[in-house]
Amino acid sequence: MIKFKCTKCDEMMESPSCLIGEKLACPVCKHERIVPKKTPRYARPTECQLDIAEKYQLTFPKDISKQELSELLSHIPEYEWPATEKQKTFARNIGLSFEKNITKVEMSKLLDKKLDKIPPSEGQLELAKEKGIEIPGRCSYKKMSDLIDKAMKESNP
Repeated sequence: MIKFKCTKCDEMMESPSCLIGEKLACPVCKHERIVPKKTPRYARPTECQLDIAEKYQLTFPKDISKQELSELLSHIPEYEWPATEKQKTFARNIGLSFEKNITKVEMSKLLDKKLDKIPPSEGQLELAKEKGIEIPGRCSYKKMSDLIDKAMKESNP
């Protein structure tokens, strides 16, 4: 089976390999997509998923998709999941140190504490000005993120 996303709505689709090169309609939006020669890279499990599977000694087929592995991992509480590489990189970039096996939840708490103490980034300030967001005095990176998120939700309900 070949797994791929609809180019219009991002719905995961699958097809037998005998249909490579043929058009297949998305089951959700009916947009037609040509069946690719192989499962694209995005459909493969993430490193985080593989780490969790290894930690819990789960066995699964070598060609498992990201979605299938996600379903296998769904019984593991999220608070036990390791922090993502994106979180770790961001934490290092703002000068945080942390344990090697830190969880996502622990990392989020650590980041929230730090981001509540540092000033907004230049990018945040530019975006706030562009969106007409009033910037309160003594505004932190975290507070600015919250204000920007709120403004974005209000402008795109």
